Amino acid sequence: MAALTAAGRTFSRENTFIPVTGKTISDFTDPHGQRWQLSD
Repeated sequence: MAALTAAGRTFSRENTFIPVTGKTISDFTDPHGQRWQLSD
């Protein structure tokens, strides 16, 4: 995530714990408008 932030990506959600799934997620949109969700 640090590399993406350093490359200028802005996250709409960072390190958010989702109790139902037990996962931590972060969301961002790439320069082409695609939304991405990263999880642990």
